Amino acid sequence: MTRRAFTLIELLVVIAIIGILLALLVPAVQRVREASNRLSCQNNLKQLALACSSFHGTFSEFPPGYERQPNRNASFFCHLLPFIEQAALFQKLDWAVPTNNQLPGGPATIVIKGLVCPSANLDSNPEPLGANSMSAALSSYGGNGGTISLPLDQAKNDGIFHETGALSKPKANQVPVRLAEILDGTTQTILLGERSHYDGAWDSWLSAPLQPKPSPPIQPFRQLRAWAPASPMALYHVTHSGIASLNGTMGRAYTPPPPTNPPTPPPPVPLSDIEPYMLSRWMAYGSKHTGGVNFAFVDGSARAILPSVDQAVLMALSSRAGGETPAW
Repeated sequence: MTRRAFTLIELLVVIAIIGILLALLVPAVQRVREASNRLSCQNNLKQLALACSSFHGTFSEFPPGYERQPNRNASFFCHLLPFIEQAALFQKLDWAVPTNNQLPGGPATIVIKGLVCPSANLDSNPEPLGANSMSAALSSYGGNGGTISLPLDQAKNDGIFHETGALSKPKANQVPVRLAEILDGTTQTILLGERSHYDGAWDSWLSAPLQPKPSPPIQPFRQLRAWAPASPMALYHVTHSGIASLNGTMGRAYTPPPPTNPPTPPPPVPLSDIEPYMLSRWMAYGSKHTGGVNFAFVDGSARAILPSVDQAVLMALSSRAGGETPAW
């Protein structure tokens, strides 16, 4: 009896067909996964917007961007914990010495799923901070700090979140925002938005001979997304601004000069030369989603804004009482 079998040519044809099918299938699966991640990310923002609304319903004001008092210091994420089913974590916070929250096992090291975008692809979370085994859990979202929020002494405080309390900047005793102050309308005012976690150009400056040396020192960019930051620049970690382009990056990287023989120190770089780039990068919203950057608005809705949006529109959406009517 004759036994049939594949010829070599037939086998190669079958392999080629399978390869083509896989090449078509993988991108389709990736698109479906990304669509699911984008919806999950928008749902995270909606839940945070609902928490902000509940906080306002309880205290008649939105949480402070960062409360800065002699014995009470915390970001708006900390204030929202009881409203996102994290009341037990809220009770563990050290409000007087927030760095204690970043010690091993501290509340600031706890990863909260609803604060992380599924497309973020974080290498580590919580992120080691490099001192006393401290670490910080990260968030993929930040609050609307207005049109310009940095540096602190130049902040416009025309968004939703800014420093409050006796030690607040740019003025002492600033107070949180109330709903009645949002004169541009709740559907036309950003509440929260996505932010990215990595920037290689930023990290290239970690080894640069900056003069004068930054104080505090520059941190790796991935460390600047803590939900419970503890530093003089804590507000930088949790708010963003309309003046920076969506998905904006550092825009300028440090390139060490070629080695010399005998070796000579690289020429110093004036810190003032790169500070504008750093401030802009700090203020930028960003996302890994292909369909734009996700935002939650004060009315609780969530939608994506394309990176190509006109900067004037983004600025208008970032101010709570600028009188603009952005067409977008």
